[in-house]
Amino acid sequence: MLNHAHTPSHATQRNSLRSGQRIGASGLSHTLDLGQDVQLSAAHLLGIQPPRVWVIGACWAGRIDPDPASDPLGLPTLAMITGSDHILAGVYPLPDGDHDGSSPTAALLADVYPSLARDVSPDVALWLAQQRMRASGGPVHHWAGLVDITSGYADG
Repeated sequence: MLNHAHTPSHATQRNSLRSGQRIGASGLSHTLDLGQDVQLSAAHLLGIQPPRVWVIGACWAGRIDPDPASDPLGLPTLAMITGSDHILAGVYPLPDGDHDGSSPTAALLADVYPSLARDVSPDVALWLAQQRMRASGGPVHHWAGLVDITSGYADG
């Protein structure tokens, strides 16, 4: 389920989680179910160097608990702490698609990936794909749930 698409340089690494959904609450227990009894938790990120650009096209993957009494950690926070510059992730339940097998989220990501392969900045790649989906009449919940979480430092 973890799709590795990276070069030897960490600066140009890109990884993509093709599927999964939030199953843990927040903090270090923020967990994605990757299928076949494989899970990725925020705590796992403490022991690895994640890619510079990480696409996690899963519901709630970008969730950070807004409660002031809670731990502000989660997958995106720890990915940035351990080396990622951009995390494209879902901030609400992303649409899986209709009974005909179409998936708005898959279509959006299919539009993002070619731009990333051409070294377009992740925020621009996502924005362009979202604008194209919006222009085609796609409802807002089909394109607005995927966001670029970044510190902004890597891009100058």
